[in-house]
Amino acid sequence: MNIKIILGTLAGISIGAIIGMLYAPEKGSTTRRNLSEKGDETMKQMKSMYNDLANSISNKYDHTKNEANNFVRKGQDKFEDIKKI
Repeated sequence: MNIKIILGTLAGISIGAIIGMLYAPEKGSTTRRNLSEKGDETMKQMKSMYNDLANSISNKYDHTKNEANNFVRKGQDKFEDIKKI
């Protein structure tokens, strides 16, 4: 998942919603409330995406760390085997 695409899409949706509301024939208080709700919704989506990205990075880090530890352990085992010869 490319974060730039996601952020660009969310920004486009948000800007479109704002422009649509600014040209809507509603009272100012209604428009402000709608803008606030859209902003809150967008923030929730962005937080969710951030958490998903952070979890993905954390999982990949843990996996890579485990793989590196296994690689080192195998190298140490082979070294010990060679020392015995």
